[in-house]
Amino acid sequence: HLSTGSIVSDTQSGLRAIPKALFPLALSAPGERYDYEMCFLTSCVKIWGIYEITIQTIYEDNNAVSHFRMIPDSMRIYRPLWIYLLISIFRFASSLLLFHFSYQWLLGYWLPPVALLVSSSASTAFSAGLAMLFVFALVFYSPGRRWRQTAHYLMMMVFLDVAGLPLLFLFSTAFPNVSPLLFRSWPISKALTF
Repeated sequence: HLSTGSIVSDTQSGLRAIPKALFPLALSAPGERYDYEMCFLTSCVKIWGIYEITIQTIYEDNNAVSHFRMIPDSMRIYRPLWIYLLISIFRFASSLLLFHFSYQWLLGYWLPPVALLVSSSASTAFSAGLAMLFVFALVFYSPGRRWRQTAHYLMMMVFLDVAGLPLLFLFSTAFPNVSPLLFRSWPISKALTF
């Protein structure tokens, strides 16, 4: 729910109705056993969405035929979400590093407001682009509609950068002796500037 915005009450349901248009995605989604379900669902949510219908759960012989192994299968199920989290952390760190070094370098050539603008925009664009490639390759395996997902992601990054820049300028003006890197690393500002 946190990574896709969609609530799915049973990610491991054995009963699914898959539209014909999603067959290529269903056949190309990676994974085996229980992790396949999570990979397929996270990709579906990004393209089509998911519609759930409540059905009665019936277990024969107290589910004696289940082969679910608590630790290894749980690790497989949550693998895409852990990868997504690691990509987010990588994006945060790479954006901070790129911002810091480009800002320090640009201060030797330009005025601080221009250096802030260029280094903030460049670090956001580079880290967002790299993270987007990783997410498409490792988490959301949707072969179609990538252009739409890319456009939405880039629009979100532009909006966040534009919304965060005035705060970054205010911080730099109010605290000229403090590195703007400090502001960009605050959890509250992260939502606006990354």
